[in-house]
Amino acid sequence: TVIKSEDGCTELSGSQIKMTDAAGTKRAVLGNNKKNGKFYFTIYDGEGNPAISLDNDGNAVFTGIVSGAQITSGSTINVGTDAVIGKNLILRDEKLSDDGAKISIYQGTSPMLSIQGLGNRPIDISTGGTITLSGNRVEDKNGKRFLTEADLADL
Repeated sequence: TVIKSEDGCTELSGSQIKMTDAAGTKRAVLGNNKKNGKFYFTIYDGEGNPAISLDNDGNAVFTGIVSGAQITSGSTINVGTDAVIGKNLILRDEKLSDDGAKISIYQGTSPMLSIQGLGNRPIDISTGGTITLSGNRVEDKNGKRFLTEADLADL
């Protein structure tokens, strides 16, 4: 049995609700996929292409931009393209593990740069190449200078 709204834009058929716009383009579907038994919710763009898809396993696929005041994850976030960080990249090691917070940059499977440290533990910086300091000195937070030209004279 199929039940349609007066304007024909909403249809209920079995375990599925389908909505179209006035031109007949599919805009939203909510229901049960009879092939795999999973429930899903999909919103379509103006051309009828999937824009947002959610399933009963908690999987979500967005074809546009996802934005929010705060987006959190309790697991790894995999990015298949460039990741652009706005103002700050903040790493927190809530469990205070031995490794501390870590930033690693890879080229393929080879680590190119690793920065590691937490709290008052020293920060370790390692690289698969050369580290070039663009300033003319390296200091601690109290202004004590390290790596003067005299330190580098015999290298």
